[in-house]
Amino acid sequence: MSQEISIKLHASELSQYSCDDLCHILENAEGNIVLEIPGSGYFQSLLDKAEVYYRALFIGENLANFCDNIYVKEIYGGETEPIYFVFQPNNIAGLAQQLLWLFPLCGLDDDYPVDDLYNEYEEFRGNLENRILRFPEIGDLYRGNCVGGQEDSYHYSLDRDYFIELHSKYPEEIHYFWRSFLSNEIGYDFYVSQKSWIVPLGVDIKELLKRYGGFKNEVPDLEAAEYLSLLNCPPIAFQNKNLIIFPDSEVYQAQKCAEYMWFESPECQKNRDNMRGKIMKLGIDITTIPFYSNTAENRTQIQKILLSIEGDVLIVQDMMAQYVFFSKTLKKIKPEDVEKYLESISKLSESLRTVMGQTTDIACSWDKLNDDQFEELCYDVVNYRHQPAKILKMGKSRSRDGGRDIVFHTTGRAGQPPVKWIVQCKLIKDGSSLAGSKVQVADPVDQYGAGGFCVMTSGVIDSTLYDKLEGVARNRGIEIDWWSRLELERFLARHTELRDRYFGKEMENKKSSHSPNVQLSLLDILDNSSSGSS
Repeated sequence: MSQEISIKLHASELSQYSCDDLCHILENAEGNIVLEIPGSGYFQSLLDKAEVYYRALFIGENLANFCDNIYVKEIYGGETEPIYFVFQPNNIAGLAQQLLWLFPLCGLDDDYPVDDLYNEYEEFRGNLENRILRFPEIGDLYRGNCVGGQEDSYHYSLDRDYFIELHSKYPEEIHYFWRSFLSNEIGYDFYVSQKSWIVPLGVDIKELLKRYGGFKNEVPDLEAAEYLSLLNCPPIAFQNKNLIIFPDSEVYQAQKCAEYMWFESPECQKNRDNMRGKIMKLGIDITTIPFYSNTAENRTQIQKILLSIEGDVLIVQDMMAQYVFFSKTLKKIKPEDVEKYLESISKLSESLRTVMGQTTDIACSWDKLNDDQFEELCYDVVNYRHQPAKILKMGKSRSRDGGRDIVFHTTGRAGQPPVKWIVQCKLIKDGSSLAGSKVQVADPVDQYGAGGFCVMTSGVIDSTLYDKLEGVARNRGIEIDWWSRLELERFLARHTELRDRYFGKEMENKKSSHSPNVQLSLLDILDNSSSGSS
């Protein structure tokens, strides 16, 4: 919307207005109007948090009938973060009356509305799953917190029959998935959790990612990937441009959910027929889908793996469904662990090199950069990699930045709100390691309320820093990421325009000395990682 915001309404202040006063305010708005729904402070449980999202959903859906171009601003999921609705009225008198009717929901206390409003409030909840929502993203945040809060409620509640009845109706919630409210809009059911999606076979995943995957720009290119499991090593998924640790336990959890819903639950036949009917309405030829397999072993056998070239999206397909995993679930391999893979496949290295292509020199001359140039490079890498909704570089290097060189917010996706990240950049020119003692983690995370922390360095990362990052992630429930020289050089090898911007003709000369069609193979990636960790 091109118009600027002209009026900001605070829900907690609406009770001071009469209907005529509010109509006068709305009539004089020259641009968009913003309604702020306050947060509720610190939540006692996920179910409390769910109720905050439900109240916002109820308010937004009731306002939508009196507004044009209504939308909700980015929701960051913090306990004290307000939710903002932006709109233009198409019925000022009706909107004013509706706002005053809804006001008790927005008070600073936790009391429920009374009489007809309370009845409407609960009736809306009871019919929620059948509605096509204007704000399905808020609906998913509400449902996700309900599902996440069930575990504590189950252990401490005496009414366990409630959960038996609930799970008979929603078998997916046993495995902490829920049916996305976007399902009613797109015409078929897909299920989301905090870690992944479950999507029916035959559905175009890329179109789903484009609409609801949280990518600000284009959806990452997906390429066929291979699975490799070696003794004493975590399994990996790889293609010629990247490799990640294969999320075995998360894939298993998603498969068990799909299997229970469609093959093992008391309602499985009904669920299966429902899914079949909706897919047929989309014009998909279900005779090409190998859905009805005889044994559990056949059903869960992986048929296809797709991995984005940046390693931030993984799609796994078996004979029941497609499973989508995002960067929050996908882990990179520590350089110190790469030697194990090299040792395990050393006897096959020459034949694999022949099959997968020649190596290429991707090393960069980090000693040619200064601190400011390195921070600018990190800024560009973050921008390329995450497509953030908002990104800010905190000034010149060595300034008093409070342990945050870059701050960015990811774009939210179905089932997950955006996340605020702090990035620290450390230029190392002498090839030494970056130790945990050199990086502040907990203090800036706490001070700036971040949900993610990333360190980027031109050196290799010491095991003490890995331990520090993982400890903060575990204790504070945040996401972590790291970019050592090894990850940065692989990234720059894929994005030559960015590499040439910072290293110029030197890299052009290196590139011209090799075959122009050379690609990074699995062994190239492993070899580069190994050389950095020695």
